[in-house]
Amino acid sequence: MAGRADGRQCVFCGAQGRLSPEHAVPCWAEKAIPGEGDFTSKSATMTGETRWEKTAPVLDQTVRRVCNDCNVGWMHRLEDACIPLLRPAIRLETHVILAPAAQQTVATWVAKTAMMLEFVHGGKRVPDEHYRHVFDHREPPPGAFVWLGAYTMRPYHAWSEPRQLVLQGSTSGTVRHGYVATFSIGHLVCQMSYFGAGNDVQLERVGTDLPVVRIWPDTGTDVIWPPGNTALDQAALEWLARSRFLSTP
Repeated sequence: MAGRADGRQCVFCGAQGRLSPEHAVPCWAEKAIPGEGDFTSKSATMTGETRWEKTAPVLDQTVRRVCNDCNVGWMHRLEDACIPLLRPAIRLETHVILAPAAQQTVATWVAKTAMMLEFVHGGKRVPDEHYRHVFDHREPPPGAFVWLGAYTMRPYHAWSEPRQLVLQGSTSGTVRHGYVATFSIGHLVCQMSYFGAGNDVQLERVGTDLPVVRIWPDTGTDVIWPPGNTALDQAALEWLARSRFLSTP
């Protein structure tokens, strides 16, 4: 069977054939970023070293990994649903209140965007079945957690960093392997992590108390963004992307 590395197969639905260009950072999100002038984009390795950094008039991060049916179908509808929810966050115009249903929508968008940015960075951190789960269920894969934060937006208009994730049980000492993807667009910070366990397992960051709010698994109550009226600067954003986790038990 053809795998995700086969450039003729859609990573979400598995359809074979010609693939459609997809913007890893959606055009509407790029246009919503406040400010004037060129964009600065940065790609970093799993160890935090800069792979590339560029400045250009547009965010030219287009990948060919999805079929046209997915691109103009469920992915387009997902973008439409997220525009009124996330455009104010990208521009830091107002507080955003996310009900549980909206949390699932935004968390699915975060997962989809992180998966597209995976191809911008290169490498293979996200398992094939996670793409299929997003397609089948319109939600992040089982065992995934999604957080949102706010960013001061200096110096980067758009920033992303994927990493392999090593998770250590706080009592058992058991080590699990997964991935974490962190990206910012304007003032919006998104992070998805996966560590191969069920949603009943608690997740704890080690050595940091950064202002982020969890939206997946959904909290069962409204979530307010930005969390704590506090924005991350660049050092805090990079610390968030590289923070270590413990699971309980």
